[in-house]
Amino acid sequence: MVYTAPGSAAFSKKRGSMADKITAELALIDAELAAVELGDIELNSGEILVGNAGNVATAVTPSGDVTVSNAGVTTIGAGKVTAAKTSLASGKLFVGQGTGVAAEKTPSGAVTMDTDGVFSLADTALSPAKLALVDGHIIVGDASGEGADVAMSGDCTIANTGAVTIGAKKVTESKIALAEGKVFIGASGGAAAAQTLAGDVTVNTSGTTAIGAKKVLASMIACADGKILVGGADGAAAAQTMSGDATLANTGAITIGEKKIGKAKLISEAEAVAGNLFVSTGSDYGIDEVAVSGDATLAANGALTIADSVLEGSNVANTANDNVVGGLPVIHAVAIEHASADNDITITHKTRVIDFWFIPSGQPSTDDKVQLFNGANAITDNVACVATSGAIVRATTIDDTYSTIAAGGTLRVTSTADTAVAGVAYIMGIRSA
Repeated sequence: MVYTAPGSAAFSKKRGSMADKITAELALIDAELAAVELGDIELNSGEILVGNAGNVATAVTPSGDVTVSNAGVTTIGAGKVTAAKTSLASGKLFVGQGTGVAAEKTPSGAVTMDTDGVFSLADTALSPAKLALVDGHIIVGDASGEGADVAMSGDCTIANTGAVTIGAKKVTESKIALAEGKVFIGASGGAAAAQTLAGDVTVNTSGTTAIGAKKVLASMIACADGKILVGGADGAAAAQTMSGDATLANTGAITIGEKKIGKAKLISEAEAVAGNLFVSTGSDYGIDEVAVSGDATLAANGALTIADSVLEGSNVANTANDNVVGGLPVIHAVAIEHASADNDITITHKTRVIDFWFIPSGQPSTDDKVQLFNGANAITDNVACVATSGAIVRATTIDDTYSTIAAGGTLRVTSTADTAVAGVAYIMGIRSA
């Protein structure tokens, strides 16, 4: 029996109130539903009811991507879930969880993935412990651009501790970087260092060594007792015993034999010049024959003559207090013009003033005065002239504090002009150390 709802005309003709009519219709529907039990429907094993194009339930067997058993268990077929059938957020992937159910996860950690499915390794993601490598081997890129597991060989080998060993005679000169003219020298730490060969011996880029001038000392030369090195015909030095006019001891003492030095061995008679002396020439340790000249000359008979007008203050020795021999005085003459002025000279030797006097050239007055100074410090009193031309006036006091003028110091005569102060001032002193 199939329930069919009555039309409006049929429904209105039914007896009773509206509520009664509706209740009656619902009762018919309940009765219809109660009549339809699962067990009352005939359906082959594994089939399900699916509405057809005519809107009628039809028994069909599930097929395609999913099948179902008669127990109601559905099975998704192998390879049936394609990418297009999966809902997955950008950049994520499915990862099985502990419950056995997949969950959406974003790849992170050592490996990440972009939306194109390209995986990227993080920096330092690969540690040595994660690589499989034969004992003592290294990874080297091959011709195809891929890493290959190879054993290091050739000039160097490597142990599994990482220690690299350079093979014997493998380091040739072409493999060594070395600046021009330098050599390798072992340093205190045991490592070689590039150094420029210096000191007694140098080396050029062709490997030629050169011993520096005056670098070979006596202690560096092996020579038998009492012998000297003498150049041979082949240019090589040989140890020889000194003999002939002179002999040599192992102390370096040369002994000239008796009557071995004749006049001819100093200079030939034809070349000799009367009154000349033999003098060292200096830098080359040679001796030359020279004539005595300058402030004194020497005659052939040995007489020494001092020239006229050559002795002056610079030839005088310093004179100390309590000198038992005595010293020679030195005198400075300072010309004074008729003017009030400082008349300065710079003395070249340290001098101690012992006297000061003035001789005017005109007719001075007592207001014409002269005074001696050591720079700005007064040595004497201010000496007044007398009204007589050529009359000597002399200092009466000398200040011992300033009486010694240092070499390079200023000797100053200060003149005060009135009538005629022109003349010559004289300063007597003795050289001092």
